[in-house]
Parts: sequence; C-alpha cells; structure tokens
Amino acid sequence: MAVEKMVMLSVVGRLDDMEDILFDILESESLDMVDAMTQLSENSNIYRLEDNVEMVVDLNNLAPFPQDPGIRSRANEAQKLVEYFGIDSIPVHRIDPSSDQTQRFEALIERVEPLRKEYEDINRKLEEAENFKRNVELFKNVDVDLNKIRDLEYFSARFGRLEKSSRIRLKESYENLLALVFHTGSFEDEEVYMILYPNEVADEIDRVLKSLHWIDIPILEHAEGTAKDTLAHLEENEKRLHRRMAVMEDEREKIYTEDREKVKDILAHALFMGRVEEAKQKMARSNKYFLVTGWTDEDGVEEIRKRTEKYPELTVTVQGEEAAEKGITPPTKLSNPSFFKPFELLVRMYGIPHYNEIDPTIFVGITYMLLFGAMFGDVGQGLIFVLMGWLVAKKWQPDMGGLLMRMGAASTVFGFLYGSVFGNEELIPALWMRPFENISQVLVIAIGFGIVLLLLAYGMNFLNAIKNKDVAGGLFGEHGLFGFLVFIMLLLMILDVAGVVTILPMWVAAAILIASMLLMIFKKPIIAKLTDTELHYEGGKSGYFIESSFSMIELLISTLSGIVSFIRVGAFAINHVGLFMAFHVMAEMATHSVGNILILVLGNVLIIGLEGLIVFIQGLRLEYYELFSRYYSGNGREFRSDKLRLTKGKQK
Repeated sequence: MAVEKMVMLSVVGRLDDMEDILFDILESESLDMVDAMTQLSENSNIYRLEDNVEMVVDLNNLAPFPQDPGIRSRANEAQKLVEYFGIDSIPVHRIDPSSDQTQRFEALIERVEPLRKEYEDINRKLEEAENFKRNVELFKNVDVDLNKIRDLEYFSARFGRLEKSSRIRLKESYENLLALVFHTGSFEDEEVYMILYPNEVADEIDRVLKSLHWIDIPILEHAEGTAKDTLAHLEENEKRLHRRMAVMEDEREKIYTEDREKVKDILAHALFMGRVEEAKQKMARSNKYFLVTGWTDEDGVEEIRKRTEKYPELTVTVQGEEAAEKGITPPTKLSNPSFFKPFELLVRMYGIPHYNEIDPTIFVGITYMLLFGAMFGDVGQGLIFVLMGWLVAKKWQPDMGGLLMRMGAASTVFGFLYGSVFGNEELIPALWMRPFENISQVLVIAIGFGIVLLLLAYGMNFLNAIKNKDVAGGLFGEHGLFGFLVFIMLLLMILDVAGVVTILPMWVAAAILIASMLLMIFKKPIIAKLTDTELHYEGGKSGYFIESSFSMIELLISTLSGIVSFIRVGAFAINHVGLFMAFHVMAEMATHSVGNILILVLGNVLIIGLEGLIVFIQGLRLEYYELFSRYYSGNGREFRSDKLRLTKGKQK
C-alpha cells in the first residue's frame, strides 16, 4: 500500500562522453526524464558543483540541444528495415567511435530500400485489389460492359448499398426520380443497387441518395469489361503480384542470411542514435557539458551512481522531493507485495494514484476478493477460474491471469463456506451458511459489510487529507469530517426508525446532520474567515448557495444509495444458487441421463461465463463508485523509466 519515494536526480557530464553515459542511464531503466530547461527555470538548484570552476562557468550558458533531422530520418528508416526483415531483437552495445556506421547504413539503405519500397507497394496493391474484388463481386450478375457505362457522355452511373429499412423509401421515390434503378442483390443486412441517370439531375439524385444513407461502392475506376471479366483480370493480376512478392522475399532472405549480424549491428547503431536524439529533447547543453535530469527512487540513484562513476568530470546531484517538487509533481511508482500486484490492473483502470495519495491496491485486493467471493461462492466454479487464470498468465497476460486466479481462490473459499460445488449443495456441508436458506440474514450481512467498507473509505479519505495537509477538504469536503457525520447520523436514524437500536435520540441525530450540512454549505465564507483571505464567489453569491444547497440533496441521496448498494452482494450470492436450481430442474425434466448431464454442464458454463462476468463488473462498480469516489482521485502520473527500446518489429 505504498508509493515509492521519488527524488530528482541530475547528471552533468562531458559532451564527449554523452552517448556512453546515456547508454548506461537508459540501459539501467531507472530514470523518468523530465525537460531539463523547464526544470531549471523552476528550480535553479537541480545540480550542485563545488570545486570545478570551469564547469560552473560553462554551465551558465545551458541551452536546449539542437535537433538533427538526419539522425531522426535514419532512425525511422532503420525501424522500417527492422519491420521489413522481421527482426524481433537487436543486440544493444556501445558505440564504436572508430567505425563509420553512417556510411555503412547508407550502403545498406542503397541496397535494400528499393526492394522494401517495392515490397510495400505490392502489399498496398494486393490490399487494394482485394477490396476492389469484394466490391465487384457484389455486382457479378450485372452482365454489362462497365467500361462503356464509365465512358457515357450524357449519363452517369452509381453503384452502392442501402440498409434494408431504406429500400421501401427508395421505392416510394421512384416516381420522383429521373433514373433507372436496378436491384442487383443483397449483402448481409443491406441491398445492392445500380442507378443510371442523366447528368442534368445529378444534384437531385445525390440529395435523394444522401437522405437514404446511400453508401457508394467504387467499381468503375478499375473496371475491365463486365464484372466477371474484371474479376478474372483482378485474379490474374493478384497471381502476378504474388509471384513477384515471392521473388522479393527470397531476395530479402538472402540479404539477411548472408549478413545477419552486420545488418543487426548497423540497424542497432542507427536506432540507438535515434533514441539519443529523442532523449536530447529533454536535455540541455553548454559548450563542453550536458545536463540530464529526471525522477528516480533510491534504488535508481544507486544504480545510476554505480554505472556512471567511471566517467571523469561527472556530477550526480540528488534532491529530495520537498525541494524538487517546486518544479513539477513527482510521478507515482507503485510498490506492492507480489500477491497484490495483479490488483494494480484494477487501480490503473481507474487512474494512477497522485504522488501524495494513498495507494489503494492492497485495500482493493482484499475487498475485491471478499466481494467477488461472496457473490460467486462455489468450490468447483472457483477452481475453474483458478485454472483459467493460470492459463491466461502463462499464455497471454500475467497480471490478468493472476487476477483471475485470486478471484477463483476467493470464490473457492466462499464455496466451502456456502457448501456449494458446481451449484450442488448436497456434496459438502456448509462451513458457515447456505445463502438460499438464509435470505434475510444474507442481505443484512451484505449491508453491514458494505457499511464497514464505507467507514474504511472515509478513514482513508481522512488519511489522504492529513497527508496532503488539505484542511478544507478534510473538514468541509463531501467525504470529509462533516460529510462523514452526515453518513453516520443518517445511518443512526435508519437504525432507529427500523427499530434495530437507538444510539442517539432522533432529534439529536437530525440536528447534527443539519448542522453538518449547513457548515458544508457555508464552507467558503468559513474558510475565508479562518484563513483571513478575500472571499470570492464564482458565478455570484446566490448562485454559489443555490448550487451548494442542491449538492447537499445529492449528498443525502448518494449516501443512502451507497449504504443500500451493497445489498447486491447478498442478492448475487442468493441468485447464484437460484440460477443453478433452475438448470437442475431442467435437467430433471430430461428423459435421458445424457441430456441431464449435458444441461448441467451447459448450465455451469453459462454461470461461469455470464454470471462470472456480471459479478466481476458489479464488484468493480462497488469499488469504483461506492468506495473510490469517497477517498481516491487517481489523477497521478505513472513513473515510466526511459529505456533503450530499440525495436518494435514483428516476431521472427
């Protein structure tokens, strides 16, 4: 439940060593670079120099790096060659100043670029031919020379599609159209037409067709005789292009096989220099030195110090967040135990925590597992989720797989508590209760559990207010102290009216509730008085109080709905059993044992797929709208370390 402490790290080094130093910094993947000139204008102490007078004098003339479009251009061309050769990895190594890599790169481009461009051109032509062929196939029963239609002098033709619902409207327009309309076929849920009309009425025809949401199908542009003749011509052209492409692929493979390591080495240099050029956009330079600055954590500081200590005249300066944050807000780097790492996926879907905000990942992990398990408690179906999660983690997405495994584990635990195995409640005893046999108790427990979670959410909001020294929000915010009193008094009044328990007399609870709401309405004048600042109402005084009064009504409604909202946890626990019972009754109605088993299996598949998805969404809704809305903003910027990232190529 922690956000890593960030520090601002600045490196000053000699321009002669810049490529090597950048190589070490980028390879460490420890620094989230920021614009050095912007940071310098906000915080002039981002680097400290003690004894080197020459460096101090020289750094007084810091300026942005000039951009070299030639390097950028070579990097872009290199990336295209990476994709052309299908390279999935490129060896990363330091620059050899003695080798003329630029000349070697130009020689490679001269040899390969014509092939690559022709290969791209053929791919484009094949794609266009395929699209055109699909269009022509819609009119293959039109036995008319399309060339003659295209070359008509006084008439025009349009081919297109209409939704079936527009067909009747088109028929109703026939008597008003000076045109020949041919219905040539159907395509999915649309009708296909050819329309022939005099040029003089082109504007009128266009107006009518637009009103019918007509979609033009261009087929006359590359027509060769009839539609069938055109299709035959297209297929022959495709064969020719495929033959040429096969020759080119052999040539490409020959070049790459003969000089594999040389090609990779040349491309690695061009891509690395392009990466350096990207980094320069955030750096500054003087006559002899450069400055790179960014955010990192304590481990990152040690890693960069260790990698750069070998360079002469290099200075590493570290500023704590208190001094550095005068310039920009530090990014957020989450640090959670491995068990809770997958739940960062849910947190990120809502937003990254602000740097000075509590990381809710562990809280989300615990509460989401309880919510999902309670709503979807079943030993067998839970184990299926665990298995699915394991497969997803191995084959595709580790975080999503880990999340499914933990959801499945929670479902399995609650399955033992409910005594349910694939919906069957006769195989094992319930360690706690059977929801369908204790409906009232389950619903009351669900609401009680929700109230506990809401209390914890208010508590976390208080902690965030204290951490950010936000007195106004902590006291007068909708979920601050007075908002919390509204929640508590409303809860006590409900318990009193329901005859459950009387903790405070009704009039006392009502008085505290009204007083809290009045304090929240008058928060602006109160804060202005306490802080001795000028009072200013945006939109006017009356507008402010009207809006504040209505916001209190909204607060009451949202507080009530928040309390009741958790009843869905118990409702889904009951529904889970009821849904299986429906399939069980259907299975008993089957006349054959095979049908009986098939219905039960199909029922479990639907429950796991459909109800599992619904419960997943409902759990997220409770986390986001009932809990996050009370304590979490999620408006932070995630820490993203600058890396070498030399390739984006396809796997090969």
